[in-house]
Amino acid sequence: MESDNDVTAATADDLPPASLGALSITITDSPRSEEKNGQLAQALYTWAHELSRYLKLERLARIHIAGNYHAALAALRPGGVAPIATDNEHGIGAAMSVRVPRDDGDTTEIVIAWALIEHLEEETEDGALARYTLTHELAHAHEHRLQDAGTPGGVSTWRVANQLEQALLVGASGLLSEYSACRRSGWAAPLRVCGYLDMLAGAAIALDEDLKKAIEALGESKTPWSNIQAALQPVGFLYSAIGYAFGHWHGVRDTLPEADQVRLQQQVDAIFSGPHGAAIERAAMVALRAHDDADWTEGVAVYRPVMDDLARMLHELGF
Repeated sequence: MESDNDVTAATADDLPPASLGALSITITDSPRSEEKNGQLAQALYTWAHELSRYLKLERLARIHIAGNYHAALAALRPGGVAPIATDNEHGIGAAMSVRVPRDDGDTTEIVIAWALIEHLEEETEDGALARYTLTHELAHAHEHRLQDAGTPGGVSTWRVANQLEQALLVGASGLLSEYSACRRSGWAAPLRVCGYLDMLAGAAIALDEDLKKAIEALGESKTPWSNIQAALQPVGFLYSAIGYAFGHWHGVRDTLPEADQVRLQQQVDAIFSGPHGAAIERAAMVALRAHDDADWTEGVAVYRPVMDDLARMLHELGF
């Protein structure tokens, strides 16, 4: 008869190898003691190491937990354009995975606001949110490596036919990137999907007014191209919200208790029957197929179905 230790050892031997390389963990502007920060850093490393058995994290260089989130983002590109965090009436971003160019190829650095991660080791709702946030950003780091299979450097280096195609690629990557990250991380906080569905419903209701404001802000300088550029701000946010909501929903719906499945399906059905519901439902299914069928050696072609759907949405909105 095997002992418990024998079973544990056998199970560990069956695990995939960890892909994590040399990882630096930095904690700045924390209210905790150095000892407590060290414990948190160890927990972060353990979580990343174990998930690297299933995610491609060999080029993850650093996780930075920052009391001053925006300053930490700016420090990634000193003298350059800092990554821009989401900050609007629908949501405020406080975690990001960022490509950082190096002589031997891009690495990824993750920046997370202290308030989002401080409860990582707690078995509480806040703890689940912290673990989900970390997993979600690790999933983005994984996607960076998948993108490199097509063209090293990812979306920012891919070339398309013209300005419109480039704008569509940016919008499409926003949807598919968040969809894929949520599909891979939703298990860490399954009911987080409730907030994402609420965010999507709010963005859909506000879209027409947001479009009107964006076009009016152009004043007398309107051109067909400037109108499209302006429209892509609110439409792009809606598209990202579709990625968050339906990546999470498609990832967790079959694992939820029946009562939660029924309740959340009603929330999904309300979105599909509400403002821009048909376009949202279509985009969610396009994202699902693009994620499931992705051949990353094809580079920008992975995003083509999503780009075409975004162009169709803009056309339906009158652009």
